[in-house]
Amino acid sequence: ESRFPNQPVQIVAHSMGGLISFDAMRKHPDKYKPGGVFVGVPFQTGIQYLQDLHHGYYTELNRCRQFTPPDQFTFSSHWIFFPPDEESVGDLFVDVTNGGDSIQFKPDSSSIGKVDEDASFQPNAVNGENIKVDFHNVDDWEKLEIGIFDPRLDDSINEETKEEYKKHMEVQLQNARHWRENVLLKEIQDEEKLPDLVICATDTIPTVNQILRRRKIEDSDASLENRSTWEYDYISGRSVPGDGRIDYDKAFPEIDINIKKIALQSAHAKQMCWEESGGSLGHILTEVKSQLLSYKDEKRISFTKNSNVVSEKTDITADVTISG
Repeated sequence: ESRFPNQPVQIVAHSMGGLISFDAMRKHPDKYKPGGVFVGVPFQTGIQYLQDLHHGYYTELNRCRQFTPPDQFTFSSHWIFFPPDEESVGDLFVDVTNGGDSIQFKPDSSSIGKVDEDASFQPNAVNGENIKVDFHNVDDWEKLEIGIFDPRLDDSINEETKEEYKKHMEVQLQNARHWRENVLLKEIQDEEKLPDLVICATDTIPTVNQILRRRKIEDSDASLENRSTWEYDYISGRSVPGDGRIDYDKAFPEIDINIKKIALQSAHAKQMCWEESGGSLGHILTEVKSQLLSYKDEKRISFTKNSNVVSEKTDITADVTISG
């Protein structure tokens, strides 16, 4: 309001920016009456971010770890993406130690930022033992040796530092649960009058939404890489339609709200790029323009009904805020 006083604002938001913008719209619906176009937004939960927090984020060249687990654990946003309780995890996270050679397993291969054009959908879950974990419980992260609790990090994270991480996690996990319950899951109230939304999501790219784990074979080698009890596979589990990062059916709010669904074909990281670069920006901007024109038409109709004289020069405008 301080930047655009008394001016309606249309939102265009991508990924995490969409969640932040949706929160703003719920708090100030009158400000955002023109509506919002949301692209690749993880409105629902999944298991994909476990790879970031345990394996680290690599560049597409797979040579540089931009964000290692110790870095990722200092952030506040990741925790809202995880299933809210043990029951919700289900077969998203399974142990295949007893599956033998019949189960394909590629340990510690990252899928972040990569799109395999030859990959096919694997709609069936890999059979294994569901791992019981409440991702909102710090003790479960430590018990399962995930992320900063991985023994391979013991040389770089002492016990005192680990305790500080745990305190940080307890606060952030509690905040994440509260935020999701009160922003993403709380039903829209009549007085909110939230405008209709356009939600764009990709449904053409195999998106892995199941992580596999197996026990490492015991080795007399006590080197750093062999301290961990477990190894993980982020690419061989079930894959469903999505953008390579977010499942298509998880890109829409769970609550009852009027939305227009737009299917894209681009990868998550490319969605806001122009089509010649593999993105969908042209398609998205068409929806932005269409939504804004609809808003202007509605305002003109409303203005006409409440006015005896309407000038042909009447101009109804709205600012566009892009978040990503």
